[in-house]
Amino acid sequence: MCQYKFSVFTPVFNRGGLLSRVYDSLQKQTFKEFEWIIVNDGSTDDSDTVIKKIIENADFPITYIYLEHNSGKHIAQNRAVDVAKGEMFVPLDSDDYIIAEAL
Repeated sequence: MCQYKFSVFTPVFNRGGLLSRVYDSLQKQTFKEFEWIIVNDGSTDDSDTVIKKIIENADFPITYIYLEHNSGKHIAQNRAVDVAKGEMFVPLDSDDYIIAEAL
């Protein structure tokens, strides 16, 4: 059974400096029946710290998965699909930005 209309997925590998772009666009969504799944694929930069701060401030549900080793985007996406609770799956990279009515 689906809990949300959308599961938005973002893979992250050393993209701490860019995550605010996709986060800001999700914050502005007019449709709020979504979850955000972030899979940190073994980043060695400040991505973990940035993601934890985003989670503290977000007004929508976020699932955060940290993978110890960089395994590639396809592995990260498969992990997100495994935990997704949405009817539809929407991939958004860490440097993407969507308009407020996208969802």
